[in-house]
Amino acid sequence: MKGNIGRWDNLRTQEKSRRGSTAVESLLTLPLLLAAAAALVGLGDLLVAEQLVGEASVRAARVAALGGDETEVRQVVATVLGPTRASRAQVYIGSPNGQTSPVAPGQPLEVRIEITVRDATMTWLVPASPNEVLVGRAVMLKE
Repeated sequence: MKGNIGRWDNLRTQEKSRRGSTAVESLLTLPLLLAAAAALVGLGDLLVAEQLVGEASVRAARVAALGGDETEVRQVVATVLGPTRASRAQVYIGSPNGQTSPVAPGQPLEVRIEITVRDATMTWLVPASPNEVLVGRAVMLKE
């Protein structure tokens, strides 16, 4: 009988030591899981910002192509990006070759929106340099 009691005591000791190793393993893997989650949040934020800048340029180009003035184009940009981001974005309206003079009907018209990653994103977890510039560009024929 004594041999069986000693065996049970030995199993209890092993269970206690396993509990300790499980806690240590959890503490070691938790920072890795949190870092991976933070990276996913930052990447998602960057992708949303890129999508918004692209969408703002397309909508603004449509307004400009239909004869809208610069104020109307900037209102569309503010609607898509939001007032804070829009105030920090640079909006260029003109021909694709870089001239900002009025574009004649039937000619291509470009709207380009530039904003830094720092100004475009909502978190600091973004996997990109804060000074990197996001560019949204749309070209349409002026009607």
